Amino acid sequence: MTHRIAIINAVFFFFIWLTILWAGADHPPPVWFWSLIPLILLAAALVFWRIPVYLQWMETRPAGRLYRVAGEGIAAGLAFAALGIVGSLLVGTAESGAQKLLSSAPSIALWFLVLAVVGAGNALGIYSVNALVRRILDGL
Repeated sequence: MTHRIAIINAVFFFFIWLTILWAGADHPPPVWFWSLIPLILLAAALVFWRIPVYLQWMETRPAGRLYRVAGEGIAAGLAFAALGIVGSLLVGTAESGAQKLLSSAPSIALWFLVLAVVGAGNALGIYSVNALVRRILDGL
């Protein structure tokens, strides 16, 4: 059952983030937009990998689990921020405006901060939704 829950979470995560990024892209999206799919798949794989741990934490309720969830999300957000910068520089996929934005230290710091917050929000959101669904199902 845990495996099935992890798959459902990963699939939902993938399609939700694909939709969010699609909505924020130009239409039609630039060619480089499709290079984001492997990154979204990587993030969904991380969700799949962590769900069993989160389900166990929901059951055993170790102290500080929400801080650990948030910390994992922050770490993932920072890793994806770094991947985004390195990828755009190596592949040259960033548009000139994005390259200018990321060329200064304050902009790079802001990029890392935003993705750290988004990562923490993702991790806490996933944990919370699963806790809520588990609570509802336990009540049936």
